Amino acid sequence: MSSAKNPKVTIVDYGMGNLFSVKHSCEYAGLQASITSSHQEILDADAVIVPGVGAFGDAMETLHELNLVSTLQEVAASSKPLVGICLGMQLLMTESFEFGQHAGLGIFPGVVVRLENPLAPNGVLKVPHVCWNGMFRTETTHDSWAGSLLDGLPNGVFMYFVHSFYVKPEVQEVVIATTKYGNIEFCSALQYRNIFACQCHPERSGPQGLKVYLNLASMLNKRKLPKRSFHVVNTKILDRQLPILPKEIKFCRKCVVSNQRPRIHFNENGVCGACTYAEVKKNQIGWQERERMLRELCDQYRRNDGRFDVIVPCSGGKDSARVAYELKYIYGMHPLTVTWAPFEYTPEGYMNFRNFIKIGGFNNLMAWQNGRFHRKLSRIAFEALGDAWQPFTYGQMCYAFHIARNFGVKLVFFGENGEAEYSGDPRVFNLRGMPFEIWAEQYFKGVTVDDLIQYGLEETDYFTKDDFDESDLTFYRPPDIEEMKTQGIEFHWFSFYKRWVPQENYYYASEYTGFQANPEGRSEGTYSKYASLDDQTDGFHFYLSFIKFGIARTTSDAAHEVRDDHITREEAVALVKRFDGEFPKRWYKEFLEYLDITDEQFWNVIDKFRQPHIWKKENGVWKLRKAVYDEEGKSDEIPVYISSLPESAKKLMDVKT
Repeated sequence: MSSAKNPKVTIVDYGMGNLFSVKHSCEYAGLQASITSSHQEILDADAVIVPGVGAFGDAMETLHELNLVSTLQEVAASSKPLVGICLGMQLLMTESFEFGQHAGLGIFPGVVVRLENPLAPNGVLKVPHVCWNGMFRTETTHDSWAGSLLDGLPNGVFMYFVHSFYVKPEVQEVVIATTKYGNIEFCSALQYRNIFACQCHPERSGPQGLKVYLNLASMLNKRKLPKRSFHVVNTKILDRQLPILPKEIKFCRKCVVSNQRPRIHFNENGVCGACTYAEVKKNQIGWQERERMLRELCDQYRRNDGRFDVIVPCSGGKDSARVAYELKYIYGMHPLTVTWAPFEYTPEGYMNFRNFIKIGGFNNLMAWQNGRFHRKLSRIAFEALGDAWQPFTYGQMCYAFHIARNFGVKLVFFGENGEAEYSGDPRVFNLRGMPFEIWAEQYFKGVTVDDLIQYGLEETDYFTKDDFDESDLTFYRPPDIEEMKTQGIEFHWFSFYKRWVPQENYYYASEYTGFQANPEGRSEGTYSKYASLDDQTDGFHFYLSFIKFGIARTTSDAAHEVRDDHITREEAVALVKRFDGEFPKRWYKEFLEYLDITDEQFWNVIDKFRQPHIWKKENGVWKLRKAVYDEEGKSDEIPVYISSLPESAKKLMDVKT
């Protein structure tokens, strides 16, 4: 960073824009200004300006060639000011429809559209819009531009415009000024925290335009970012699975899963890895030999001295109930079952957990988290990862191994290999357990609890260092890997040794551990009556999966049943059409209360995670571009993911059902 008296501003050179006019305006305001396309110089600056005149698609292509897309996204996610001018403003959006369809930087959810036939009393106005025009305050600004780069300018200030397209942000609260051209009123300036953008050219707008650069200099000298009183979703996304999703959506030709599922692979015949592996399980794996291996493993580690010899993470659900029961009563092991408490139990979830202990006959250790910290961490995960459930995943995986280490137990048994059963990374299909070294990649979306904490401290106004201490983080982090290896602790999947059929697990748990199905008849978002019963937040984990990947719980359940030969692909397609993406209304109020967010904040975050190659907006309504039941994306039927929305969401989208 440069000294406070001479803040340094970099003007991004990607071959488009009146760079030197911007540079001269910065220098007039007392700023050190340089024109560069260097990644490091951009990151080292006190502020970054993205000017631009030209075509959106060409601009993004050049930014990709210069490897500056992630650089600008990194600046946007930091605390330093990022200023977009004209085309530079448009590039901040999710996508543009200028001469085709092009993905933008995605810093603000929104689109770029053409000024289409602007009407005035004397007829249709010319496009491009080339003239001086007024910029007017919005309700967001509360009759003042104080704290923004328009501070001190009068309402209706005239600025110079040259453009044919304009931005339509999804979150209206970021809009701080609008301008009318004929009958079209468009966003002419937006600001949120460190990001400011305008459609006009301040550097060509005389003294009033220079005021924008003077305000930038004043802000940098004070080192104070603007505060806004409204809630706008932070555009920074930590989920490292999303940027590498294939942009062309395809569906498995045997089941109903799509290639949007993280880590999935399709073969040359368009068949997913889980379907291919299902044939291996049916025709190539010797299950008697696998069961013999399980007996030998148990014989090797079984203890008869009153100590536990295997750790089994258990929720009281059907799958963990089967694993624990067989290990104890069929293989003669002495399991200690461990439970990482859910966010909020459902009545049926707690009943099944208690039945598992009382009827199944198990010892159990339950870990309850620091509740205040856990709630805030869950909210951070919701906003940064699109999954409030992530803190549960940390503890679900890590807690069992802490207990194993502390009790001197070498075996930890989980249920199924989710990558093999539901189609993921083929590298781990034939492994006995997940290697410790790739937990973050496979289970944590590439993001550790420490990454979430850093996001919370830097990007939110509700999380501080006073909310936790190091001891609170113990069970969210795995034990030291080398220490576990030295101690001989092993990770095993029961599904490596026994064929894994969820429906059979349900019957098994019902008979031996008192498991009871959903009293509602089925779980929201699927047709199954025995899935996702434990936690009031479960439904939102799968709903966010639907938002991010276009597939959810019904897809996973139906695909597995196709592989189990319980239903046909045609039946699975019908089930997906009927249930996948159904909104989980039952516990929505409690979910909002748990995260301490409003209905509006919820939907802002939801829209943040919609990927432009998966979703499109038609007449104000979000629709999938492709579904397994509508691969052309042309059906006029109202799908369940729209018809099941709460009234608040329907009003936001003006849904007609």
